[in-house]
Amino acid sequence: LKDLIANGKTDMAKVHALWTLDGLHQLDEATVASALGAKAPRVRSTAIRLCENFLKTDARSRLLAKLIAMNYERKPFVQQQLALTLGEAADHEADLAMAKLVQQTPDTGFLIDAVVSGLGGREASLLESLVTDSSSNDKLIAALARCVVASRKAADIEKLQDGGVDAIMFG
Repeated sequence: LKDLIANGKTDMAKVHALWTLDGLHQLDEATVASALGAKAPRVRSTAIRLCENFLKTDARSRLLAKLIAMNYERKPFVQQQLALTLGEAADHEADLAMAKLVQQTPDTGFLIDAVVSGLGGREASLLESLVTDSSSNDKLIAALARCVVASRKAADIEKLQDGGVDAIMFG
């Protein structure tokens, strides 16, 4: 199966081989890391998703660095999976990489949704990092601000008001 992933003739064969190895608990770091660099978007997307299991192992830092470095990705469904997987990492650098993905493709609404869905309690921290960056996406900032308000954490909401985010949200 590993040879099929590296040398297979069809993208779907490679995708199936990745999932089969994962199901057999035989997928290793080297194989999934190699698949992250595949030419085929479906193979890359699958490899990104399969990295999630490794985020709970000693391979975390190595694979997370590779995932963060993929913020150049241009294929929308690969971007979406990358954002969802980076969200699972629960890491500030990964959160910043998700924001960079959105900055590079500002009109991709589903990507903002993927970023917000993966933050789970880290919205205020990311918002604080982005609000001073003039290249930040206003739609992402507004979505993060809505999450902070919905959290009903008074201290975080006060930071929003002090940071001028209300002007972005309410024009």
